[in-house]
Amino acid sequence: GHLNLVVVLAVPLCLWAAIAAVKQGGGTLRMGLVLGGLLAFQFGVSQEVFATLCMFGGFGFIALFLLDPAMRPVLRRLIPGLVLGLGLCLLITAPLIWQMLLRYRSAAGNIPSAPYYSSDLLGFILPTPTAWIGGGWLAAVSNLFPGNTSEQAAYLGLPLIVLLGVIYRRHRSEAKFRVLGGMLALACVLSLGPYVHVLGREVSTAPWLLAFKLPFLKSMLPMRFMLYGWVAAAMFLALWLAGPGEKRWRFVALAVCLLFLVPARDVTRNWTGLAVPAVFTDGEIAPESRVLVLPDFGNEMGFQYASGMRFSLVGQGYLGLGAPQPFAQWALFPLLFNGEISDIDPAAFAAYLAEYGVQDVVVTNTNYFNYATMQPLDGVAEAAAAVRMLRAAGWEVVSADADATLLRPVRALTPPSAAQLAAFMREAPTAWIPAARVTKFIKAETRRVCQIRAFARATGMPPAPLLAFYVRHVHPYLPVDAIVCGTK
Repeated sequence: GHLNLVVVLAVPLCLWAAIAAVKQGGGTLRMGLVLGGLLAFQFGVSQEVFATLCMFGGFGFIALFLLDPAMRPVLRRLIPGLVLGLGLCLLITAPLIWQMLLRYRSAAGNIPSAPYYSSDLLGFILPTPTAWIGGGWLAAVSNLFPGNTSEQAAYLGLPLIVLLGVIYRRHRSEAKFRVLGGMLALACVLSLGPYVHVLGREVSTAPWLLAFKLPFLKSMLPMRFMLYGWVAAAMFLALWLAGPGEKRWRFVALAVCLLFLVPARDVTRNWTGLAVPAVFTDGEIAPESRVLVLPDFGNEMGFQYASGMRFSLVGQGYLGLGAPQPFAQWALFPLLFNGEISDIDPAAFAAYLAEYGVQDVVVTNTNYFNYATMQPLDGVAEAAAAVRMLRAAGWEVVSADADATLLRPVRALTPPSAAQLAAFMREAPTAWIPAARVTKFIKAETRRVCQIRAFARATGMPPAPLLAFYVRHVHPYLPVDAIVCGTK
């Protein structure tokens, strides 16, 4: 997934446009037109990458202006082209920006947590499972890092860090190395997020905390800032390789460093096409039907696209955390989203399906990795549990094959009354979860609420609005007022 975050070619191309304008001694009009088109393209692909590109581009401009006095006249000459590029981009994307401003408040609560998607301090030197050398050996340690392995981009490797340090020490008198080294360091520091994590535990605040609560900036995931750190590192090393002196040992040293960055074979050669069960494409699902796909593991939009957008999804296919309103207000929703189907109360689920007019439920038999819990799941076992729960909720199997099972209600669905609806939304999942699981829920909820209260004390902010925001967008398992925090 996240194809919009993979297509980042506008980042180096914007840098190329600026460098070309500097080398040509003019051409600011052409640079502005090129930048405007590239920025508009990037905005259409990923608004987050567009925003971080503008932010780090601004940081780079300021760093170059402050650290290289000889470049100041050139930078002043580029300002009209930069303004033209941004203005052209804003003109092209104005309709999209207007819609974002209108909808931002309702969508912001669906963005993943910035503290959770921040680089771990040890992540710069310890490989994740995506690395060929050491990734498997240290998986038990790196799995403690925040986020997930597909997002963790901080691993530079100790050899490369040492090499970069040696190069910087020898060339720190040259402005170009100071600027690029500073940009690399800045990207690394900001990628730590609002709090410094060591093996997944918060140990102190970090500089990004200053921007963490600002509109739009709070929606950026700091872990992804390392894109600009890698761009700076690549240019830093390219300048060093192209510099005067013996080249052979430089290439050998860099090759050794890059060896530690070679991806694991199961990462580079483990891409397969999406297997679409026939039920989505054979016409068995009526046009315009409202469909729920179980287990919920992120491929629902792919199935919908393969069907020619034949049906609509209920409570699925949303941005970020996949916890849209009003679905997330249901106590069963976290269990549904986390692949814990066997813990859902059939009566509550029957009411959920009736309330939102679900006409078909498709249960797929696919093994998958649950990124919500960071654990692999047995798709066949989950599918069997889902079918049992649906039968208990008053649904029956219409058709089944090796890939999927299609279920429909035995009789016409009756939406729950207002009182029933309120009860199911208030009900804590612990009412039907086995006792062994209750402690886990209480501990996790207590930790989250106490972290919010601690942040409020540290910043002098009233805790009530923060907790109200948490309740509205996360729908905690327990009443937050009932949670008592320790003195820690």
